[in-house]
Amino acid sequence: MQIQSFINYKLQFMKKLFSTLFPVFIFSIVVLFSCKAKVSDDYDKIVSDIAIKPEFAKNAPVADHVTLQFLDKPNKWGNFRVTANLGGQLKDQYLAYEVDDQKIVLRDDGKGADSLQGDGIYSVYINIDTSEVREMISQQNLAIARANQIESNQRDMTSLLKIDRRDTGRTAAFRTLLLNDPNFTFENRHVKFDKKNVSTFDFESVFKLRRPIDIFPRFLCPPPPADLIPKSLMITDLSVIEDPTRTWNSAAGTGNKTGAWTFNNIINNMVNKSATGKTATEFMLTWLKTWGNNIPLNGDNAGARASINALINNWQQRSLGNGLPADTLDMAEAPVKLLAIVNRVDLRENTGYSSSNAGEGRFVFAVMNSTITSISNSPLPFTIIFEYGINRKSCKSVQNWGQQWYNLHIKAFGDPAYNTALQKITDQFVNANADPSKPNGSTLNQIRTNEIALSSPWQLREFNIDAGTHLLKLVTVKKTPRDNLNGTAAIADFINAHCAAILANNYDVNDVEGGQPFLGAKSEVSGPVWNAPGITCADIDNTRHIFSLNTCNACHGGETSTGFTHVNTVPFGIEASLSGFLNGITVIDPISGTSRTFADLPDRAVKLQQLVCMSCKKFFPLVFKANVMTH
Repeated sequence: MQIQSFINYKLQFMKKLFSTLFPVFIFSIVVLFSCKAKVSDDYDKIVSDIAIKPEFAKNAPVADHVTLQFLDKPNKWGNFRVTANLGGQLKDQYLAYEVDDQKIVLRDDGKGADSLQGDGIYSVYINIDTSEVREMISQQNLAIARANQIESNQRDMTSLLKIDRRDTGRTAAFRTLLLNDPNFTFENRHVKFDKKNVSTFDFESVFKLRRPIDIFPRFLCPPPPADLIPKSLMITDLSVIEDPTRTWNSAAGTGNKTGAWTFNNIINNMVNKSATGKTATEFMLTWLKTWGNNIPLNGDNAGARASINALINNWQQRSLGNGLPADTLDMAEAPVKLLAIVNRVDLRENTGYSSSNAGEGRFVFAVMNSTITSISNSPLPFTIIFEYGINRKSCKSVQNWGQQWYNLHIKAFGDPAYNTALQKITDQFVNANADPSKPNGSTLNQIRTNEIALSSPWQLREFNIDAGTHLLKLVTVKKTPRDNLNGTAAIADFINAHCAAILANNYDVNDVEGGQPFLGAKSEVSGPVWNAPGITCADIDNTRHIFSLNTCNACHGGETSTGFTHVNTVPFGIEASLSGFLNGITVIDPISGTSRTFADLPDRAVKLQQLVCMSCKKFFPLVFKANVMTH
């Protein structure tokens, strides 16, 4: 009886205790979840409050990979948790960007999707289509398999990097390696092996076991097609460059004088007479005569190169012979030959941060020898590059722009459909009023010239359209100091003040630096590379090299072992050859003795491939690094 009474007492006690504590427990749970909901609900307020920083369009924080985790239960914000390790790159605890009208804010505040405040790992819940994730996993697994196969077939891959630029066999092997091995990355336009181990994943572990997966951007796309470079990036094939419908052979007098890719058409659209009141003759003569005068600019002087007068006079006399009034230039008599049509979508900015810069489209011309009666089929060492800015705002718009170029590779040279498709692309940036917001309504960013035909030494100049006069004016050469500053303290001071930014290849150079005029009025071969005593950066060799490589004359000279033109001048009937810097070359750094490998066109091919296959993925702004190259 006593035992039974004790048991009954205990049972009644437990019931009373349970009846007392259970409501407390339930209340605690409700409070906990309501608090959690409030913590998570503040994401909507964060999206409203946190501004996108336009300065990140050029210099965004970049994760070398992101982590995706499929949620057990999707919430109102998404079905995946995305994390990106951006440690040390941001001072703020939030990072906002936009992908096609959807604003996304990653957080490092320890709330919502984020696990730990201040650890540099930024997180967000977002919706991603599961079929898209499956495709990414599949591509990453295939890329790893390709890399393993290449490594097993070619143990000593570095041997392929020792290339003589005249050895086309090795160059072809080098290009094949780069385009098919995702273990290669391009950093500051030289090749670096990536030692990071990347694992394959199975779909079950991702979707059923909710296993977090690391996604690496360079693994998410198939290799660029082998013909992407000649058909979609650097077009020099004669079936295009000497298309009789769209180009004019000024030496033979054949073709179409007003064709879409003629100098005649390009200049007249740039002048836009109906809007500016200027004539093509006034536009060209004002420009050409800049070489005939000494032009002081930013503490420098672009000296007269008197041989320009013969070029002008010969052109005028030929025009007069065609029945034009005296002092008039017949644009069909321009002594030029088209060398290349170039896609520079690799120069685009990060559209996630309110940028509308989708890179450039370019035309490269050679100046030809001429007399008062004819233009000969022999080129001068003189190139003219028209560099047009492409204005596209949204991710999908930029991707569509890249896709138009990309689709060219599926057509054959010589097929009229190829040239028709290419003209549809070039008309978008060549035609008059293509960008009403810019001078003359032209999309032109700048014209750059590169010559030794008018005088010695080799010299590069840069020109913009003046919004007031509607004519071309000489401007400073970008990222290139005045020639007489090479080897001086001014160079060391600038480099030392910007060590980290230069090493990251994310820096600008103003006309005036350190209280004195800095950028040059022109760029000459005054020395093999840029250097100065007193550079104190932690990584002196690479910092100096990147600064020098970004100048006009060193990129076209000692840093890349280039004979001053990357697209070489040739007669009509001959396809232009390209520099080792573009195709692939290893050179010895003239200062440090370091072996440096360049392969700019393969790099551009990878960037175009990534643009068309993944640039509108919601995490892409986190892994895209803008190319701030100026050339």
